Amino acid sequence: MEASNGRRKLAFFAVNIIVCCMLFLLIGNCIKTGPYWGENVDHRLMNPRLTSTPRSCNERNEQKFVLIFSYERSGSSFLGWAIDQHPAVFYVYEPLNQQSGPNRSMTFPRNTKIDDKILDLEAEVYKQIQLCNLDNLPRECDIMRHTLLHHARNLIYMEKFSKCIESEKKNPFGIRKLDYCTQGMLGLCKSRQVVLAKEVRGTMEGLSRYLNTLKCSNNVKVIHLLRDPRGEINSRENAKWTHFAKYRQSKKYDFISAMCQRMQKDISIRHELEKKYPNMFVQVRYEDFVGDVNTTIGALLKFIDLPFFPYHQNTLKLKSENSSDYVNKWKSTLDRSLQEKIDEQCVGVYNLLGYQKIIRTEKTYT
Repeated sequence: MEASNGRRKLAFFAVNIIVCCMLFLLIGNCIKTGPYWGENVDHRLMNPRLTSTPRSCNERNEQKFVLIFSYERSGSSFLGWAIDQHPAVFYVYEPLNQQSGPNRSMTFPRNTKIDDKILDLEAEVYKQIQLCNLDNLPRECDIMRHTLLHHARNLIYMEKFSKCIESEKKNPFGIRKLDYCTQGMLGLCKSRQVVLAKEVRGTMEGLSRYLNTLKCSNNVKVIHLLRDPRGEINSRENAKWTHFAKYRQSKKYDFISAMCQRMQKDISIRHELEKKYPNMFVQVRYEDFVGDVNTTIGALLKFIDLPFFPYHQNTLKLKSENSSDYVNKWKSTLDRSLQEKIDEQCVGVYNLLGYQKIIRTEKTYT
């Protein structure tokens, strides 16, 4: 009888051990797979000491930083506006627009030789924008304090921020309106799939310095927008705010030379960067862009990895009607002496971008 009880106790003990082992394995499997079969869990999130571990470069759900790198009067505002119509995009307008201090040399066109401190400042601005730290921009170059963003105009506009600044309502926290409006849109910036910035005062040297600080560059995209220098100068002649039409002829010639030297240097540096950062850069010519806006934007959204929605296409179609008429306007309106000077000073840019000099025939009389 005692032997029989002993066997029963031993069997009961063995069953309990087996049940406990099965429960242990089941709980372990749930931890591994998560609440749904086949769903992986990142175990770094379960260890508070590892929560700051950088995410893998191969993860596709990280926020992207897209920079439109361009030049004044090249259609960059229109391109920025066109991409900003996508609901997944948060747009920052010209973060290097000159403010105060050493960045006063961030004018257009930038010199071919730039001080290291200026390049460091440029790199820092890109870094803070990528992180949506618009409340932590370098004070010398704080676009949030610039009046450009303080009006909800058509192309120069920062979502939520511009309307907040224009609003007559008082903020309920008693802090400066600028600080209140800046803080109010930081979450919006971080919630978007893409942070887009467009810049006409940057340098490829500054961009290169910024890229060198990144541990992971897979989520950075650069759109290099360029335009025929004759079209740029013609547009500058007709834009009152540039005062270019009032320049002395010699000053116009110096400007043309500096502009094309900067464009040529940027293109050359970009070619080197493309070797180090494949799939990061795309070149767009203004003439191709306005010639077929929807096709260009569709290709750029694919490059950024965003869908092109029908309503977005219709919006651009309405906005871009007759835009291609401006492409060759310079041929009939730009002063011939300026055309010839541009042909002389910008031949390197022509060769790199495929632009051609106009062949003129002189009339002869007999």
